[in-house]
Amino acid sequence: GRANAVSPFPVKSGYWLHAPKKELEEMLAKVPLKRLLEPEEVAQVVLHLASDEAGGATGQNIMVGDKNLKNF
Repeated sequence: GRANAVSPFPVKSGYWLHAPKKELEEMLAKVPLKRLLEPEEVAQVVLHLASDEAGGATGQNIMVGDKNLKNF
């Protein structure tokens, strides 16, 4: 079988929906896209990894959004 992971950041859900405005603005200034990811954007990556089209992918961690999570 195959095993892959998806590491999304930052996503428009959970904490970021209620974060203090200043904290949200500071975080967004540090990420390449300068915005929150929509949950549907992350879901599309997961769907692709689960599809037969990605059958050769295994043991991967797909970073969606900011790849440098150590900044946070």
